[in-house]
Amino acid sequence: MQNRSAIVLAGGKSARMGTDKALVKVGKETLIERTCVAVAPLVSELLIITNRPDDFSFLPYRKIPDARPESCPLVGIYTGLLHASNDSCFVLACDLPFLSIDLLRYLSQQGEDADAVVPTTEQGAEPLCALYRKSCLEPIARQLNTGDMKISNFYDKVRTLTVLLNDELPFFNPVLLTNVNTPEELERARALLIRT
Repeated sequence: MQNRSAIVLAGGKSARMGTDKALVKVGKETLIERTCVAVAPLVSELLIITNRPDDFSFLPYRKIPDARPESCPLVGIYTGLLHASNDSCFVLACDLPFLSIDLLRYLSQQGEDADAVVPTTEQGAEPLCALYRKSCLEPIARQLNTGDMKISNFYDKVRTLTVLLNDELPFFNPVLLTNVNTPEELERARALLIRT
């Protein structure tokens, strides 16, 4: 699995949190540290996409600014794929406190021929905890050129595999793909961590 890269997106405005959510702590680690710790054993490089590299100087990974002026997660995906050394890349939001190596390993075993491997749950698709190949670059660029910034809108232009996650999988836990966007969600994540 070492012929993969990880792209961690840390470019959001965190407007609902009121402070940079990547840097808030759940347990002893910041949210972005928890994401990096989960994926690092599975990849040969880890890239952090951010326009504020100094804020993440405590992390020993390469920091890359957005390659395009549009401010959205799709540009983060595009930027990461553009700079990654490997063809296959995990793309991860920085605010997944319960992300597990078992989930990431499982995703990496799916869809060898797919351009995008996207997990889905009862809540819907999770495009920011997925695998993408460099073959997605051109479709993403074409979409961004139209002003369309919704991630899933390029899926029908590439070979996309959706992977259903449910309690039939031994590692599954409903909180695996929990995002933290607000102070209330942060407190719930902290409480969940204490109970687990």
